[in-house]
Amino acid sequence: MAVIGLHAAGPAWAQAQETRVAAPEPAQGLRVFEDVRSWFEAGEAPEGGPWVSGAMLWARSGDGVLARASAVTLDARGLDLAAVLRGPIESASTKVLAGGVRDATWREHWASALKELRLSLELSGPLVPFAPRTFREVDLEVAPGLEGLAVRAGDQLAAIFPSTQQSTGMTPAEALSAAIAQATGVPGLAIPGDPNAEPGALSERHGLAYYRFRTLQVAQTGPGRAGTFLYRGGDLVGESVVNGRSLRAALDEALGHLAWRAESAGGVPAVFDPVTGRTFGASDARQTALAALALARGSRATSDVRTRERAAGAARLLLDARDEPRDAVTRALRLLALLALDADPARADALAEGLAQEAVEGPAASVAATALARARRGDAARSRLDAVYRGTPPGELASHLPWIVWGERALAGEGAIAAAPALRQLREALQVSAMTHADAGDDARDMVGGIVFTAGGASLPSWHTARAVGGLAAMLTTPGLTDDGDRMAELARLVPMLRFLLQLQGAGGATWLYADEELARGGVRAAVWEQRQPIEACAMSALALSEAVEALERLSRARGGDRP
Repeated sequence: MAVIGLHAAGPAWAQAQETRVAAPEPAQGLRVFEDVRSWFEAGEAPEGGPWVSGAMLWARSGDGVLARASAVTLDARGLDLAAVLRGPIESASTKVLAGGVRDATWREHWASALKELRLSLELSGPLVPFAPRTFREVDLEVAPGLEGLAVRAGDQLAAIFPSTQQSTGMTPAEALSAAIAQATGVPGLAIPGDPNAEPGALSERHGLAYYRFRTLQVAQTGPGRAGTFLYRGGDLVGESVVNGRSLRAALDEALGHLAWRAESAGGVPAVFDPVTGRTFGASDARQTALAALALARGSRATSDVRTRERAAGAARLLLDARDEPRDAVTRALRLLALLALDADPARADALAEGLAQEAVEGPAASVAATALARARRGDAARSRLDAVYRGTPPGELASHLPWIVWGERALAGEGAIAAAPALRQLREALQVSAMTHADAGDDARDMVGGIVFTAGGASLPSWHTARAVGGLAAMLTTPGLTDDGDRMAELARLVPMLRFLLQLQGAGGATWLYADEELARGGVRAAVWEQRQPIEACAMSALALSEAVEALERLSRARGGDRP
């Protein structure tokens, strides 16, 4: 488990407002999108279309890509969009025919394909020169999934649009590297970390020029739907939608997604890519145990009977392997899942005894302590939690979330929590690190509420925010951690973080790109510019949502009100 600290909120590119490049006006974008849609309906582009600085088109039908095309120009006059798209549209209209040749029946076949058509059109603003010396600078300066990158090598101009970054999970640095390879025709020419292969050195040696550009994206999020403006490929989730109903729905969808993975033949998929509809890798024992815990815990939090039964059954399926591993974290997660299911007490007791006798250090200690506390091994749990506080600098205590809060809550019951001052201080540090609207500006509106953890050199919020939410939601109704009079204020401070989790799930993703939107439902993306859904992100978010749903219900009961 990585050591995780906290990072000051606000990405550099969101704070550098003066460097922002302009995207086309919305009215122009919607008008051009309607033109392109009419061209698809006709199966051909006219002579002489609108002139634009650059554009990228995606056309999907069912789970396949009918057409994809892009072009940019440095010419101030722009380029003829109809000329750019004429070939791709004609190719797409014949692709649906068995022989690939237009005949008397092609319009009938094309009309059938159009019923499933989903279009996305990105229009670029002008290409703006910039001169990064390193790839690190690129990642710091360029907004991922909002800005495209272009490279000129002689008379060759290559560009990577934001939607390509969204579909592949490219960082801005990776996008610039890909554009360098395309423009020069030399794969591997750009190598991050190699002084001779960084952007500055390549520019001097090969005469490369670099550009960035903003785009306006209009897309159909489903067949037959009108075009809508997207932000980083998806919809913006507002704080106003965060309530008990939306959180319960998100939890049920998260449990459904995890259950689908648990029921998959050949092992639990480690990553699901909704763009291709494919899964990658098999989850290891620790990841599988975390998924089992999320399903077991969620089965207690959901109010939907069918979801509860399916989640509990999927958790039991993942816990069926009896060869207990040597890894203490995996065994602790399995113990927590068994206890949440109230299943196999003999096995749970054996796991608890083994953990109680074992010396566990570092971030693993808080997971083991939580399991031991839930298993009523109070002395063993207390000693491990005390060791965590002694051995962890205050700035790194976040690496033990959410386990350290859950462990203290399980140990204390209704009694006092000795570590309350440290946990309250941690809560304040998390709030300082959460991205606000002021931090985000216009370039990171979908990141509001996200927390930047420093593991792996991260500088932007990701799914790890769920770790904090799981702990903070538990603190919300734990006596000694939140006073009765402060609970509504603390709930209000938690809402932006919950919003961020909802942004990573569901409508926040680029569903217009997805090969199978139904399979992606309930899955959680690694970050807002990424579409792939790692098992850890899905499981930890389900755990956080379970805590949040139960906290809201406890608050509602305490106030004598209806269900939130």
